[in-house]
Amino acid sequence: MASLTEGTPSPQNGLQAASNLSTQLKSKNAETSLGRALMVSPVNHSGGDGLTTLNRVLVASSNVKQNDIVLEIPITCTVSSSSFDQVLQSCLEQSSSSPEETEAKKSDIFRSLQSSSGRVELKKQVLLLLHATIAPQGCESFWQPYVASLPPLTSFHHVPFYWEDQEIQKYGPCFARMLRSMCQRFSAESISLHEELKYVVELLSQYCPSSWPSGDCAKTFQLDFVEWCMCTCNSRTFDLVSIEVVTTEEEAEEAEDKNDDRNDPGLIPFVDLCNHSENATLVVRVERNEQGNRVARARATRDVAENEELTIRYFGKQEMVHFLFYYGFVPTPTTSTNSNGSDVCESVYYHVQYDGVDVGLDVNKRDQGSNHLLSALASLGLPPTDDFALQGTAEAPFPEEWIWLLRIREIWNDCKKR
Repeated sequence: MASLTEGTPSPQNGLQAASNLSTQLKSKNAETSLGRALMVSPVNHSGGDGLTTLNRVLVASSNVKQNDIVLEIPITCTVSSSSFDQVLQSCLEQSSSSPEETEAKKSDIFRSLQSSSGRVELKKQVLLLLHATIAPQGCESFWQPYVASLPPLTSFHHVPFYWEDQEIQKYGPCFARMLRSMCQRFSAESISLHEELKYVVELLSQYCPSSWPSGDCAKTFQLDFVEWCMCTCNSRTFDLVSIEVVTTEEEAEEAEDKNDDRNDPGLIPFVDLCNHSENATLVVRVERNEQGNRVARARATRDVAENEELTIRYFGKQEMVHFLFYYGFVPTPTTSTNSNGSDVCESVYYHVQYDGVDVGLDVNKRDQGSNHLLSALASLGLPPTDDFALQGTAEAPFPEEWIWLLRIREIWNDCKKR
């Protein structure tokens, strides 16, 4: 397989970072393949603000046959819960004087990660991205060049969370309310995630100072960094469990032994560069290589010509407001020729709002009723906010959370009258 080639390096578009990433990938694992038909190329794009920016796309550097492996990345190179565990284990072993001390420190960290709202997989992704962002210059870290290849902190202003209210209002009374509720929920989740991880970051700085330096952590781990992490993960993460291919009886038994509700979100390097298309030229699956190791493979869905763009399909069918909120665009529903039809599906959102709730960050300063209410919402896996928009679909027209939200609201309103 030929090595990855790149367009003209530019600090603005991160092509040099992509090149550095390819070098790190190859040195990290000899079995890693960046594809015999993969090329990073710059492309001019007119943004919504009227300015022309330089984006990146993946294109085929030679002809590809259907089902050919275009890209292969070891699961150990993904930004995922398991990758964080491996990095943490290595760091603790280096900084501890005994295996018992390593296990004790790891238990402290994992116990703190499990507290409050859960979301352990997302928390580990955030902490791994933090490690990659502040890793000392010159250290042999694969994660440094990967983060450098990601969109920068200020690059998500095309998604509604960063819009002014008047921009959201343009979508009319129905969609504007949904978007505004989703933005409020995202904000509440970001704030709570930042608060919950502060102590974990302190522990990491104490136990693994070379990988999470205290001063750099304090400077970098701010709310805007957590928001960037959440935007990055929301728009680029794969569920490494749901896309796994089971080919042997042993793998089937192993999957059956595990919890059916488990998921393993992960960012897959270089697949990040693929744009969305309903007629995607690549499909991404987790497979086993010849050595039996789990790898993320992107295979061609059809014959692909030289210089043709390589694209993926973002999570299949989604409701249009979901597309807009997480990706900053809505696919044109009339362009699809695939058997699954358009990626945009019709849906409905149920809006539920609570009045008179104190949603301040300081638990000790909230009134007792608000604390009880927010605890009840947390038990449902919902964020500490007073405004919700829950999606109903053809498969689940009345979401279970919606019914519970209505029940809890009646109890809340009744309590306020007393």
